[in-house]
Amino acid sequence: MGTADTSTAPLASVSSDVPAVAGQWTHLIGVYCDSSACGASGTNPGLMYLYVGTGSSAALQSTQTPFTTPWQATGDVELGRNIYQDGHYNLMNGRVDDVSLYWADPCPAPSVSTACSIP
Repeated sequence: MGTADTSTAPLASVSSDVPAVAGQWTHLIGVYCDSSACGASGTNPGLMYLYVGTGSSAALQSTQTPFTTPWQATGDVELGRNIYQDGHYNLMNGRVDDVSLYWADPCPAPSVSTACSIP
């Protein structure tokens, strides 16, 4: 995710602890949390974190990225590729299916639980 709504902004990301397995569905739940329950504070206004699962629940991944300059997006949601400096990069080699976007966080804060039920 870009750290600003510009074509030259540095990127911030979260990653899975394990690689995806070919031919197996993998559930990804990406979350941005700006609550103190997630470790947000005046110097760290929010975190991006990722849950990964292959069954009915997903596990919190070890990388939780500070996202210090949240911004209001004005464009479309892009899945399976990056848009950077007016070009498309990092095209996903796979399939995307059954996408849901939530305004509210569907998972508990990492300080509460490291597991999340697949919504």
